[in-house]
Amino acid sequence: MLHGCRGDCCGAADRAWARCAGLAGGLDLRLKTSKVDNQRTFTRSFGKMLIVSQMVFSLVLLVTAVLFIRTLRNLERADTGYSRNGLLLAQVDFKAAGYDDYRVDQLTRRLLEGVQALPGVETASFSDNGLFSGTDSEANDEIEGFGPRTPEDKVNRYDRVGPNYFYTIGARMILGRGIGPQDSENALKVAMINEKMAQFYFRHENPIGRHIFDSDDPSGKDRIAIPFVGVVRDLKQNNLKEPPPRRFYLALLQHRATDPIDSLSVEIRTRAPSSPLANAVRRAIKNVDPKLPVDLKSADDLIADEVSQEKGWRSSRAFSAHSQCCWRASVCMG
Repeated sequence: MLHGCRGDCCGAADRAWARCAGLAGGLDLRLKTSKVDNQRTFTRSFGKMLIVSQMVFSLVLLVTAVLFIRTLRNLERADTGYSRNGLLLAQVDFKAAGYDDYRVDQLTRRLLEGVQALPGVETASFSDNGLFSGTDSEANDEIEGFGPRTPEDKVNRYDRVGPNYFYTIGARMILGRGIGPQDSENALKVAMINEKMAQFYFRHENPIGRHIFDSDDPSGKDRIAIPFVGVVRDLKQNNLKEPPPRRFYLALLQHRATDPIDSLSVEIRTRAPSSPLANAVRRAIKNVDPKLPVDLKSADDLIADEVSQEKGWRSSRAFSAHSQCCWRASVCMG
């Protein structure tokens, strides 16, 4: 009897353990099924979220593209302050051809005579930096009657220009006169300023006859008082997006020997379309000296180059933003 009871107890225990194992297996299966369902729900939710985010990003890209095209059109039509139609610009490098400063003034006059003699050329002049050449000049000369509040108040851009420069490029005079043939090496030095500089330093006063003090010596021993003879409209010379900075202009033929001319921009106003005259202008310059390097473009071409650079910069930013978004999405999908 004792032996039979022990057997019944063992059978009952085995049946209990089997039921527990069954329950545990069912619970584990339910847990696994729940986990799979949760993963599927998360994947579906994340997929929907990713689709929505891609749609939003595509909309942002579309709006950005529309604004980008509008910006480019505005840049192409920007008011530069001068007439771009029929304006040719030739960059001439004197230093590369081995000229010293003493011979540059003589050579400049010969270049101007040769270009002005061409049929179809209305007038011509020259400048140190030119329009959209990529170069500019800066000075911190003292202005008569003005007390600077900060060091930046003295800092102005400047250019050195030839006779009839502003007439040649089609810039409008506001007050006084432009730099002319009378402003030669031996004449009294003169200067001009743009509207922004006139308003900053003189506000409602007449700047004509006031002076800018030019000096090469930090001590001011060689300081020269140069009178302003004219005010010209603000011009965009190197940047289409930003407003023109304060700027003054000096007579190029009156430049100091300590500040030589290494290269020159020749500005040519044509009566006819400028393209057919380009080769004739290049030949006229080469006739003066075949060794002179010449880079010739129309004002419209220079503006187009500036717009192309802006287009490339903005396109690279948009591509970078798109690539970054795609990378983040791939990481999240993991």
